[in-house]
Amino acid sequence: MSATLVDVPTFVDPLPDVPAFLKNIPNWIRWRIEIVNGKPTKIPYRVDGRKAASTRPDDWTDYQTAVTGTTIDSNGGVGFVVNGSIVGFDLDGCRDPKTGNVTEWAEQIIDALDSYTEITPSQSGVRVWVRGTLPGTDRVFNLDPAVGYGDKVKIEVFTDSRYFTVTGNSYFEPSGDVEERDLEAVYEMLHEIRGKHPAPTTRKNSAADTGEPTKIELLGTFGTSKHDIFMHGQVESREPFVISNRIGRLTYPSQSEADMGFATVLAVKYDGDTQKIDEEFRKSALYRPKWDRPDYSKNTIARAVESAEKIKAKTGDQMALPSQTASTTVVSPVSLSDGIPDFDPSVITGIYKEIVDAACEGTTIPRQYAFLAAKTYIGALIAGKITFENTDTDSSYYGTVIGETGTGKGLAWKRVVEQICTIGHTITPAVKIIDGADSGAGLKDAFFDPPQEAAIICYVDEITSLGHKAGEKKNPEIIDTIIELANKHTISRTLAARGKKKATRSHDNARLSLYVCGQNGEVITAAFAGRTKLGIYERLYPEYSRRVLAGKLPKIDQTLALSLWNKVNQLPKPGEIKMGSGVEDQLEAFWMSLPNEMQTRVRLKSYLAQDMFMSAYGRGSMVADTEDLELAVKIFRRQIVIREKHFTTEVPDKVGLYLSRLKTITTDMRRRLNAGEPIGQVAMSVRDFHTATHAFRDNELHTFQIAWRNWDAQVAMVEVTGKNGHKYKKFVPEPNEDEMWASS
Repeated sequence: MSATLVDVPTFVDPLPDVPAFLKNIPNWIRWRIEIVNGKPTKIPYRVDGRKAASTRPDDWTDYQTAVTGTTIDSNGGVGFVVNGSIVGFDLDGCRDPKTGNVTEWAEQIIDALDSYTEITPSQSGVRVWVRGTLPGTDRVFNLDPAVGYGDKVKIEVFTDSRYFTVTGNSYFEPSGDVEERDLEAVYEMLHEIRGKHPAPTTRKNSAADTGEPTKIELLGTFGTSKHDIFMHGQVESREPFVISNRIGRLTYPSQSEADMGFATVLAVKYDGDTQKIDEEFRKSALYRPKWDRPDYSKNTIARAVESAEKIKAKTGDQMALPSQTASTTVVSPVSLSDGIPDFDPSVITGIYKEIVDAACEGTTIPRQYAFLAAKTYIGALIAGKITFENTDTDSSYYGTVIGETGTGKGLAWKRVVEQICTIGHTITPAVKIIDGADSGAGLKDAFFDPPQEAAIICYVDEITSLGHKAGEKKNPEIIDTIIELANKHTISRTLAARGKKKATRSHDNARLSLYVCGQNGEVITAAFAGRTKLGIYERLYPEYSRRVLAGKLPKIDQTLALSLWNKVNQLPKPGEIKMGSGVEDQLEAFWMSLPNEMQTRVRLKSYLAQDMFMSAYGRGSMVADTEDLELAVKIFRRQIVIREKHFTTEVPDKVGLYLSRLKTITTDMRRRLNAGEPIGQVAMSVRDFHTATHAFRDNELHTFQIAWRNWDAQVAMVEVTGKNGHKYKKFVPEPNEDEMWASS
């Protein structure tokens, strides 16, 4: 019997002139031209089509994999990431793309290095690859455009955390190898060339002169802030002054102007507090002995404070956060009339997108509700089994969906969880789901029901009902138990037993998740009244939708639902989801760019990290990368607005809730009276206040009465004649001296 020969495709190298030395190192990525902020930008990509980063080795691959199946031309191709002993010299604007002529200063560098050299994709630049060590810190040498071609004439030299495009279009014949060189003399040559052909001194980037802030040049897809670059970046060049934190870069004509730029950022941040500006500046990468000269630091701070006042006068309160993020990838969608940004469906990826698509197809159910339902279920499924690197948070969500009646809050839950995620459950559920809870003890007891190892999701169709059950005269421990299980996972129950002894049992893996529905922030406030100091609002994970049109509810295909159920259960577990290279630094950089009061809210940071890790898990990965963090940041930014709109920490208890409502009503009455409306039309009886505050509707007149006794100093009794001629005692706001209606 003869063997059958199978033709194996032979690899055809598209870049034969590229030295084997580079090809043997697995630092290859792909790239393509995309428009970013209106400019063509070379964006790095992994071979699987996802964005890559020069700080993330997991994104890189071997040469053959990178070049196979990709088109290499001026619009895209492959690139090599330098991350150690290999140095890339990028000579921009040194070659005439029409004639091929190379400038004298570029020839000088090429001859001195005498190593593998190739022409860049633009045809107007040359790149030289060598092995060696850079002796200094300057990385960018801007030159006079008059000594080159085009408006960008400069030398960039990098040895780590940077990728360069590779064309294989060799400058020499034969192409040669990547040679090892002593770079001391060449490095001095770069300074000499810059000194001979310095870039024109222009103050167009100076905030001090134009009032326009210097913009951040992004080095990847993730956003950063001026504050973080100044505080944690490294100086790449002194003339011009260039500083980078590997996420973004800032360029100033000189360090003095950079000092002024950072001092202005601090002046806005600290509202002109000169002591804080000085203290923060001294901690930054810009600090140098010159700052210790009182005439220099004081004058710089004084000018910065003056500049900050002009900026705030021009932009208003929007400049309260001077270190605004410079990335189109993390900007929230446009806010509509209620101030909350529209939901961005691009944050739904992986298995979540498949579930949401199946649940919402053909309906008007808000996708964000279905997304939260899917995350809540999958988070409960892996709680205690999957851990997250460098964080003590787990995958349990205290999901709170906010929207008026009829927006699809409950429908999203039913279609996602009941019709998809649990469709394959038979006798033993992977997650125990309970509809509400009557008491804290009952909630704890549910963990001891079989299967004991399963997590619990408490589904509450209307949060008001939970608040009523948790009233002071009923079962306040319901809320206390929910808060307790947000922080720890060990519970104990003492039960009656035969004889005089009592039986005690404990559960050390009690994982609770929530999916609760509420109409608005006031309803939520009422349900959790008295728990503000326990941080309940920061434990809740909010999602929001405006009103939606009524739509159809087509049945979910059972075959598809079962397929999705299988996919969910085939996701990896147990294990730890780690952060990819550089991701933790990017997470910290984003967090440090937020206002100080936000940075102290550590539970919100936990949710940010949780969303990042859950994004990775949703695509079946145990490594969270930059794109996962970007998605989490998008969600986080919108959530902050939802929290500000719907979660308040001003109400300490139910009495406080009614005081808040009385204040709102009284303020509106004062506005109407000052607008000239007759007192008789504005004045309200106590019964009117009962109705307006919902005390009568909610059967809480006793609580209202306590609030009213504390509020009566803010109102004045007046006698109003009714249409029937009878006189009634009503109330209006206690008038101020300058309010004209008081004398009428």
